[in-house]
Amino acid sequence: MVATKEYIEELRQTSRMNIDASLEAYILSEYGEEPFPHTWSSQDLYEQIRKLVIVYESGKLHIDTISPVEQLARKHEALKVEYIDLLYELVELVETLKRHGIDAPKAALSKYLPFD
Repeated sequence: MVATKEYIEELRQTSRMNIDASLEAYILSEYGEEPFPHTWSSQDLYEQIRKLVIVYESGKLHIDTISPVEQLARKHEALKVEYIDLLYELVELVETLKRHGIDAPKAALSKYLPFD
């Protein structure tokens, strides 16, 4: 689930959250897309926004909207970390196959593990 203008308006009306335009822009930039490769449940999203509103109303949240370039940089970093984690998992699977006397397909090894 992601934050939309409609969802924020619903929160304003049903949950009586005081969300002004600058906080709305911040919420949309932070929660307008799923955090690949994960997803938010409606409860996760509600709680994150509820906490943001509390911190914002206390004056402790300094809103700096994230530029599209910064958003892409964050996504790139998350994908890079996920890719590295998957490579480690693949290496472990190949080693497990070897321990059991099974050779992994050469095509898969050369494509995904271009090193020995």
